[in-house]
Amino acid sequence: MPSSTWPPKPGRPSIWCSQQCRRAAYEERRAAKNGAVSVRVEVVEKPIERIVERVRIETQEVHSSPAEAAQIVLKSPRACRTVLESLAAEADSGRLNAAAHAPTLRAAQRLLDSLRRARLIDG
Repeated sequence: MPSSTWPPKPGRPSIWCSQQCRRAAYEERRAAKNGAVSVRVEVVEKPIERIVERVRIETQEVHSSPAEAAQIVLKSPRACRTVLESLAAEADSGRLNAAAHAPTLRAAQRLLDSLRRARLIDG
């Protein structure tokens, strides 16, 4: 019988609960091979009590310039969407300061114009 230790040991799971059980099974198989005893091997599946998922997250602190950060964001459609949705949420809530973000607003207008020219959006 397999051992039921928790947490599981690393590597291949053990098949026998002890060395004694392992030897007894070997003797039964050897005897069956010689015709002395018949042996029936039965695989029993048991439902698991819980699924354990191990997740390892590594973080690195990366110092990058705004231009480098922009290149990183542009490589990911998900990151681009997150930035645009965050800007829209700030504008909707009234927290986007028009004076402080004037260059951002001009860039947003250029983006909107470019999307219309490329016929990627209606308007």
